[in-house]
Amino acid sequence: MYKKSYDRNILVDDAKEKWNSLACFVNHIAPGRSDEVRQPNANELKATMVLAFELDEASAKIRNGGPSEEEADYALNVWAGVVPLKLVPRRAQPDTRLMAGTRLPELNPIHEAVREKG
Repeated sequence: MYKKSYDRNILVDDAKEKWNSLACFVNHIAPGRSDEVRQPNANELKATMVLAFELDEASAKIRNGGPSEEEADYALNVWAGVVPLKLVPRRAQPDTRLMAGTRLPELNPIHEAVREKG
């Protein structure tokens, strides 16, 4: 069940729909992972907010090289440039209460590289 909320967003409040949404998100990052872990309990789901929203269109600016501004913008006394961002996996941090011998799962090629770097 959906409740209208936050302007054009929809609050997902049905537990099954919320879990399906979270599983889809998790599996996008680590395929098959939601099948390997337990489903959240009622309290965990209640403490987690999931919003649904439609994207009529989306865009991203991806380019190589430095900034490319309109000539008139260079007469303005404001900073212009590029702030490069990079998402990098770091060493996995296991739960301190894992059973002895529990191995890091094969999540995806990125995580495999993290395992090798240790």
